[in-house]
Amino acid sequence: MDLFTLIGLASASAIASFTVRSFDSSAGKNIAVASLALILLSALAYASGAAESIRTIAAMGEIPGETVLICIKAIGIAYLAKLTSSLCTDLGESSLAAGCDLVGRLMLLGLALPLVMRIGEALIAFAEKYI
Repeated sequence: MDLFTLIGLASASAIASFTVRSFDSSAGKNIAVASLALILLSALAYASGAAESIRTIAAMGEIPGETVLICIKAIGIAYLAKLTSSLCTDLGESSLAAGCDLVGRLMLLGLALPLVMRIGEALIAFAEKYI
């Protein structure tokens, strides 16, 4: 699907959800969640192309594959944590949304630690060599 189709689907789903919610709140929420799932599945095709482009750019810059993989994972974690948090907030579960944000941040911290260690080791090696 192209962008305009996704925007149209999201708009129509929001209107349908709002209309149905006035009669049955759980059915309105179900429409919103089902529409979101459909939109996300449609957007996955674009994500795979973007990941391949990132790998190509990294290969041109001679960036190690592990570093690229960590960056791609970090982007995915950040987007999924934000999406889940927003969904929980929309469904009225603000405490669950805050928990999703926290878990996402902790996962990003754990993912970044190996890179921080490598940067520290490189700085120490540089300092030993030139200082």
